Amino acid sequence: MNDIEKKYVKYIHDFGKGKIDFLTAFVSSLKMLAILWSAVLLISFAYFPGERALLLQRIAVVTFLHFAISEGLFKYLLPKFMGARQRPFVAYPDEIKPIGHQFSDGSMPSSHIASTVAMVVVLSSIFPTTLVPGIAFSVLMGFSRIHNGMHYPSDVIMGSVLGFSYGMAAIFLI
Repeated sequence: MNDIEKKYVKYIHDFGKGKIDFLTAFVSSLKMLAILWSAVLLISFAYFPGERALLLQRIAVVTFLHFAISEGLFKYLLPKFMGARQRPFVAYPDEIKPIGHQFSDGSMPSSHIASTVAMVVVLSSIFPTTLVPGIAFSVLMGFSRIHNGMHYPSDVIMGSVLGFSYGMAAIFLI
């Protein structure tokens, strides 16, 4: 990691420290994400039954791509040969304290962002009014992952690129 990324992480980590930690930990919580996406899907299914099959098919594609590429390739396979990039709170424990769940896998890419952006792309392709709130939530998620000491900016950018790619692939394929 270069010094610029470390400075950026440190700045974002210290921004609002103690005042916004609960919010950023909540936004990054896997339980919260599971509940949020489940609620969004249930509401979509209940109010837009005609879009159910398309939505499920596209979600299946992004789920497969996410686990094959983000988790399988970047988090499991590549680190076996190249080593994993340490998360900021692991690399700089005296300067960056973890907020929320302390993941033990590598930092690159941000799986939270990849899956969130992929879902936003898929949802907004079917329900265009979800685009602006989806982008806002994605930005908040990216900020939270850096503030919580879990990721560097390049991890969040890479996760965004991957998530956008998964979503676009799903739209193209189905």
